[in-house]
Amino acid sequence: MKKTIIFLILLASIATSSPLLAQPRNSVLQLWLRNNKMLTVVIDGRHYQRYGRTITYVDVPAGEHSVKVYQYIPYKPDPRYDDENTNNRGRAKLVYKGSIRTQPGNMYYCTIDPEYHTMSIRESSDIYLDSRDKTYRTDERTDFDENQDADIAAPIASTAPAASRTNTSLSNTELAQLGKDIQQHITTSDKLRHLKQYLLYKTYSTAQLAKMMSWLSIERSKLQLAEYSQPHLTDPQNIAQAGSTLELAASRRTLASYATTATDEPAPAPKTTAAPTIAKDDELSPVIAAAQAMSTDTERQAHLTDKLASSSLSTTQLIRIIATCTFEGTKLELVKWAYPRLTDKENILKLQPSFAFLSSKKAIEQLGRK
Repeated sequence: MKKTIIFLILLASIATSSPLLAQPRNSVLQLWLRNNKMLTVVIDGRHYQRYGRTITYVDVPAGEHSVKVYQYIPYKPDPRYDDENTNNRGRAKLVYKGSIRTQPGNMYYCTIDPEYHTMSIRESSDIYLDSRDKTYRTDERTDFDENQDADIAAPIASTAPAASRTNTSLSNTELAQLGKDIQQHITTSDKLRHLKQYLLYKTYSTAQLAKMMSWLSIERSKLQLAEYSQPHLTDPQNIAQAGSTLELAASRRTLASYATTATDEPAPAPKTTAAPTIAKDDELSPVIAAAQAMSTDTERQAHLTDKLASSSLSTTQLIRIIATCTFEGTKLELVKWAYPRLTDKENILKLQPSFAFLSSKKAIEQLGRK
């Protein structure tokens, strides 16, 4: 009897540990654009008619996969979307073409840079899926096979109902309900995405905009909502009044500048400005020290660009400046901001060791070719 029990235990342990009997685990791909625009994706030549700011693929088999990422530009009653737009249609513009190799049971976070046509990938063994993500299975039936030779996808017809394209005024009752809906989201990016989608065919006042900006905790996201709202405001000349929700003086100045593009007044005559002065190291050090004392990259970036707005910089000084920031995205934005004022642009490649991601290094290299 004991022998029988021991035999059954050994058989069970072999069955559970055998690679031949173990069930293979597939991977997850999550993709988004660095500029937070809408995208659509083709995996292994198959398109699933999915559009969003973040798209998640589940049950991706392990192995090599071809990837094409398109920035999707839908029809919108917004002058910023007039480029390459046709009536009641949208376009999908190819911004990345490449491949990715996946391992079983891993999650891959893919950030695509539309400007430099690169994709940075972060791999994790922990798979996390948010119920709000746009997800679909890779074995799902597809209605469309992409033309592999086309760089620009064919215009995609808009599926929004015609009635929804008529702008309507946002009532205070709708605003109150919108505030309750926003509280269901955890992250600021999700809140901002929800707001933009809801306000797509709405007009509203600066006072209502200020209320919505107060629901966001990140200063940069508040400015993004304000910039998005310009064509929707009934009183765009008053947009600076929403600055009460902003903490940084630089952010309030940026917000006030939006009013100049929203009015019909003629532009003032250009002012004669002095040439940028070359920053001295002893003047730069206290600016850098103040940035290091700040808690977020958003504050550091606003502080640095404000204090150094009229200064020319060397590559060595720029290396010290970007070292104050934590995230590569912020560092790269500072490099792009500083490049026109560099006194030694030929040394731009010396910035590459300050970046860890290959996509960032390529962005520096392409910047030097301009």
